[in-house]
Amino acid sequence: WAYSMAPVGALPLIYGPIILYFLFPPQIKKTPQAKRLANEKLAEMGRISAFELVMLGVFALVILLWIVSSSVDTVPYTTTGVAMLGLSVLLMSGILDVKRDIVNNSGAWDLFLWFGVLLMLATELKETGFFEWFAEKIDLSSVAAYGSVWICTAIFYVSQYLFASITAHVSAMFPVFLQIMQAAGVPMELGCRALAYTTLSGHLTHYTSSTNPPFFNLGYVPLKLWWFQGVIVMVVNIVVMNTVCWGYWWLLGLW
Repeated sequence: WAYSMAPVGALPLIYGPIILYFLFPPQIKKTPQAKRLANEKLAEMGRISAFELVMLGVFALVILLWIVSSSVDTVPYTTTGVAMLGLSVLLMSGILDVKRDIVNNSGAWDLFLWFGVLLMLATELKETGFFEWFAEKIDLSSVAAYGSVWICTAIFYVSQYLFASITAHVSAMFPVFLQIMQAAGVPMELGCRALAYTTLSGHLTHYTSSTNPPFFNLGYVPLKLWWFQGVIVMVVNIVVMNTVCWGYWWLLGLW
């Protein structure tokens, strides 16, 4: 799986920044003073403080507990419980202040409200059986396998617009489209990898991945521009997957 996906997975890291640079060039293209400014800021900050050491320790503890709780049944913590534990330690140690960092953080509350609604919408669609119904309405048995992959990967990619989480999108839609591909005669070695590659869809909007909202709230990229960039990169990713990736997987004997 690694040698069949890692090389093609590295492709967007190469062409993605190049495409965005030429289509939407940055206002600042050279920063010769960056190293000097960084050194000056580091000098101003001084040595690492006790609060920063505690913050580093809490961060490492939370990551460790997330890993352990998901792999060891005897660890009685959920992902939410681990996050609340880390937050509690930060509050009790004084690193976070309730009024300063929570109550008065309007950006965080704004993110919490609209992002939560989108997460709940995707959950309700899944629980009501919408996606199973959707799969039943798509019949690609009369379409060639190659065409079926094009259609399924395109629809799978676009369906990310309905989700505010890549994990939720994959858990709800991946089995559905894999079943459609199987019914259309697509080799499962190919179908699984094609769908896995098109999970690179978190870039589409400011909400389609849980990592996007904090970046959007910084205000550097306007909403319309983000959505337009998302469409451009989506088209390129789908074309690359159905040409370059197909060729590489053919060389590996996967289809």
